[in-house]
Amino acid sequence: MEYDISSLVEGATYRVGNPFEVRQWMCENAPVVHHDAGEFGTIWSLTRFADVKAMRVI
Repeated sequence: MEYDISSLVEGATYRVGNPFEVRQWMCENAPVVHHDAGEFGTIWSLTRFADVKAMRVI
């Protein structure tokens, strides 16, 4: 099964769906994703601690 990752920034996902299923799929299949988040612009989604730890914010 493939998920629409952009659904993580939609309120309906949290009211109706299960965002943890999307996150689990991302951890296994797309741990680092750059995607269009509509009104929020483009965002990075990182789901593994090692990837988050490797990021450096300047």
